[in-house]
Amino acid sequence: MKKQYLLIILICISGLRTQAQLQISSAGTNYLITFDGNMAGVNNGAFQGTGFSPSPAAGQLNSNAWATTGMSEGNSDFGATKTSGVFAKGISVGGVVDGGFYAFDIDEKNNTINYALGFQPTQNDFTPGTITLKIENTTGQYIEAINLAFKIWNFNDFDYSTKLSFSYSYDNITFVDVSVLNYSSPAVFVADPFKGGAKWESSLIGTVINDLAVPNNGFIYLRWTTDDLNALTTESRDEIALDDINVAVSTVVNPAPLIENVVYTPYPTTSDAITVTADVSDLNGTVSSVILKYGTSTGLYTATPLMTNSSGNQYTYTIPANTFINNSSVFFAIEASDNASAIRISNEYSLNIRNAVTTTLPYNQPFTINLADCFTFSVKGNTKNWYWYEENKGGKRQFAEVTGYNSGDEEEDWLILPGITVSNSINEVIDFWTHYNFGVDGVGTFDLLYSFDYPGTGSPNGYTWNVLSFQKPTEKQQWYFSEQVVLPPGDGNVYLAFRYANPNRDYPTWRVDDINIHLGSAVPEPTNHPANFTAIASNGSTIYTTWTDAIGANLPSGYHIKMNKTGIFTPPVDGSAEEVDDDLSDGEGKINVFTGYQKSTWTGLLPSTTYYFIIYPYSNTGDLIDYKTDGSPPTTFAITTAGSTAQPGDVIFTEFMAAPGSVTDSYGEWFEIFNTTNAPINLDGWVIESSDGVINVQHTIVSDPPLMIPAKGFLVLGLNSDVLTNGGVPVNYEYDKIFMSNTDDYLRIRTDTQTEMDFIDWSETAVWGIRTGQTLIFIAESLSADNNDGNNWIPSLIREKGYSNSTQADLGSPGTNGLFQNLIESTTWTGTGNWSEGNKPGQTNWSNGSPGSNVQVTLQGTSTVDFPLVFPAKCGKLIIDPSIGNLIIPPGKALSTK
Repeated sequence: MKKQYLLIILICISGLRTQAQLQISSAGTNYLITFDGNMAGVNNGAFQGTGFSPSPAAGQLNSNAWATTGMSEGNSDFGATKTSGVFAKGISVGGVVDGGFYAFDIDEKNNTINYALGFQPTQNDFTPGTITLKIENTTGQYIEAINLAFKIWNFNDFDYSTKLSFSYSYDNITFVDVSVLNYSSPAVFVADPFKGGAKWESSLIGTVINDLAVPNNGFIYLRWTTDDLNALTTESRDEIALDDINVAVSTVVNPAPLIENVVYTPYPTTSDAITVTADVSDLNGTVSSVILKYGTSTGLYTATPLMTNSSGNQYTYTIPANTFINNSSVFFAIEASDNASAIRISNEYSLNIRNAVTTTLPYNQPFTINLADCFTFSVKGNTKNWYWYEENKGGKRQFAEVTGYNSGDEEEDWLILPGITVSNSINEVIDFWTHYNFGVDGVGTFDLLYSFDYPGTGSPNGYTWNVLSFQKPTEKQQWYFSEQVVLPPGDGNVYLAFRYANPNRDYPTWRVDDINIHLGSAVPEPTNHPANFTAIASNGSTIYTTWTDAIGANLPSGYHIKMNKTGIFTPPVDGSAEEVDDDLSDGEGKINVFTGYQKSTWTGLLPSTTYYFIIYPYSNTGDLIDYKTDGSPPTTFAITTAGSTAQPGDVIFTEFMAAPGSVTDSYGEWFEIFNTTNAPINLDGWVIESSDGVINVQHTIVSDPPLMIPAKGFLVLGLNSDVLTNGGVPVNYEYDKIFMSNTDDYLRIRTDTQTEMDFIDWSETAVWGIRTGQTLIFIAESLSADNNDGNNWIPSLIREKGYSNSTQADLGSPGTNGLFQNLIESTTWTGTGNWSEGNKPGQTNWSNGSPGSNVQVTLQGTSTVDFPLVFPAKCGKLIIDPSIGNLIIPPGKALSTK
């Protein structure tokens, strides 16, 4: 669920007399604008959305104070008259799609009038655009700070976000960014669960802009630059509006010197001199001294040399080379004073001293303790970068990891290896292991690159980088060997780097481990075959093969395993890598498994069928591959079971989340199934199917121990089983490859004998009504009803007990009977609470779910009905325990029973 925050900062200041633009005449005074009445210099009377004018009529804004750019009908400059079209869209309560400026009546109950200044962005309006407010200082002193407070309203009715970047200027030409005031509107639409649509949401925002020096009768221009945060072209956006703005300023008679345009050597080495320059000026006197204060700890400066006035207002100082040691941090600030002893200290700046790192071959990086000699650099994204991580699943493993999770930004993060010297006369290769989870590995998401001109430190931007292809993981949550990648021809120093780049904010997590760079000589054929090669049938469609790794003087790089129904195999040929064939529908298949993985899974097999297997160890990869085919390569066989006896309808879909709002789709999609029978059912080997928009995609359930769904019980299957990153969903089984479209898709589940259990298809999106942040739940009065009929599904209305925590805001009931559902026969209320809130996360009042229209409810506590008459609470038979049960139905609420 996205946060309901948005920032448009428009600062309006009232005066008591007619004025050409906004004027501030008194320090420490609050200037408040509500847009509901006349404000001189801002608007004439209550704002009515009727445009901009230098002599505003009733309901108009004063264009001497406001200027805009980026509208489809042009700009509105200071002093211009724009009283029609997109500049004057009138009054609205929200829900509009036409671009332009509006007077939005944001009163939630619509029983009073509360106007706010707002606009509707579109493809051609305000994407990008600017709105600028001109303010004049008439206090008689210098303004040194502005204290801002305001209310922002957002009408969240579309799944797209608008970003707003704030800046200010003294001349309306050169603007200074104030990043703390940069905010974005919500990225997804989450409907009001009880009204069924969007509503106005407000946020109070405030900050102080310091280090100003606006002279008396001088001006300051405040600008908000707007644009799409999402990558979109034609879709509609949310409406946004501003209200209840309060402005106060502080002044000073003698302002301290201004310190601007600080520039310094960005990525120095120990042998580099660090030059710092800044523009320093004094508005009402002369600059007497400028000092550079620097040291190796934040706020603690051990050196304070004077900077030299090099030209005009520019001051310069160069810290000599070899002042700091390698891998140290440097912190500095500039202190300026004038002839009247007014002093200003700039913000603190920092940089890192790092020398380029080179190494010799062979090079090995197992990431045992940290990232060691690898260098990280974040090109895009303010909060994420590569880091060292240790995981303890079946044994400890350390690696380098990167993720964009919860970043909210476009990400580009680099892991750069030490430089190595290569030669045209030598064949150098690199190999490593990679692993990914979440999302989809799209082109450019994760790459191996090389550069001959990168200096080994600082930003990789501005240098020539080329991509090297390697074997990427074909499935998530599996470590894959890259195979040997030949380094590019050339003589000299080359740098290799792993680049994580994600422009779409559907963030996967990538890992890298066991990097080896060495000469490309062939390793001898493995000495021995693996031992204990065994096949075990798990169900009617799945067989596991296991073995013990080969030992001996020459160890294998991996194993090539073949499968068929005849037991007659053709050995692989040295120097010719065997391609993987994981389509087993023709009764044959072959896979490659790297050393250390002593188990493989074969799915999609036929029930009651004998399958034979053979395993060959090999050394090297690619054209150098060398198979051990002599001796007696181990063989084994197994017979699949007869398979499940479940009948269609024994397991059905009862809830699904196709459009999570708390997290991205790849982190938070899930669905729920229900066992309609009176006996548990083994789901191992069953197949889930959906569409990727082009082809049908399948996932076979593989679980050890087998995945069981209890009698008359639920299971939740999802893309992500981590409740800390999936929105709090208690996922019982984590699948891959299956991604649900928000508009046109289907889900199918089959047994291991290919018997179809259930099928739902929401291609008629309007009928199904999928909403962001709300699951769809099956609410038919009978389990025999058609659950492929969208009329038998509704969006969930509350967040129920099935969730593992209450910190997220997605609505639904994973793993339990949801509100208005009829999947269980009875439930018992044992505590005290509202009928619509009795099954929230962390509460145990409902024993096994919320009631539907056929569910018997027994009250052994106090229940207060919380649903309105137009949307009553429901149950089948109601039993109130005469000794401890109590039912309260307040006025305006309703309970419907059978």
